[in-house]
Amino acid sequence: MSRLRSSGGNSAVTAAGCRGGRLDGTANSADRLMSGTATRNGPSNTVEEITQTARAVRSLADHLDRHPEALIRGRLRSHAMTPRLIPVLLILTLTACASSPPTRFFALDAVAPRASPAAQRAAGTSAPVKVDAVHIPPALDRESMVRGASGNQLEISSQDRWAGDLGEMIRRVLTQDLAARLPPGTVIAPDSPAPASARGIVLDILTFQPQSGEVVLDADWTLVQGTQSNPVLRRSLRLTEAAAASAQGQAAAMSKLLGELAGRMAADIAEASRSGGR
Repeated sequence: MSRLRSSGGNSAVTAAGCRGGRLDGTANSADRLMSGTATRNGPSNTVEEITQTARAVRSLADHLDRHPEALIRGRLRSHAMTPRLIPVLLILTLTACASSPPTRFFALDAVAPRASPAAQRAAGTSAPVKVDAVHIPPALDRESMVRGASGNQLEISSQDRWAGDLGEMIRRVLTQDLAARLPPGTVIAPDSPAPASARGIVLDILTFQPQSGEVVLDADWTLVQGTQSNPVLRRSLRLTEAAAASAQGQAAAMSKLLGELAGRMAADIAEASRSGGR
């Protein structure tokens, strides 16, 4: 399963779910409620008190929109308000949170090779390799999941998010996929030191998102010896995988495409080793 179920971090999920427009709605509701209270109560001191509290609510909403972690860490001391009106804010905030959908987190998974690992690994040998870098477009380099839409538009989800940095997640999953397709000990883990003889892989992703019912992976990759200025081989490819119209389907299809990419990389790396480098 590509979806992650949160455990022990429910406060962070709740804080994320109450950001943006929902906090603005809370502040607007507070403004309306406090304006009604001012009309009923009448005295100038009550009006002034409620006006100050309304401003504090608005300030708090803006602050939480920029720093949702403050709900967890308790850094709200600068947003003081009249104590007897604090329950009003709490009720409005809890109502907004209760009506918002939960934030869901997804991860990419390694995919087993289609051929038996033993047969595929015996197809060729190579020098040690390491995935040195993965570059993704700025539009995809975000927590929220992104889908292509018609008319040169992108849909950025406010509910479905990646469980970690997408570029680093791709790098680690690709490393796992390569390790399942190349001889044991050939692939070096991302944070492990590499010997002088190791070759590096640089992946430059141009497109990696759902478009018209399928996920498209458009990428260039380079195998380098020593430095990136000394390429051993370069490849460009475009891969597609049918995907369900859901965040789970998107994550599963992207995982399959990384597995297919790793298979093609493994074959090209083995061929380059047999032919003496190029």
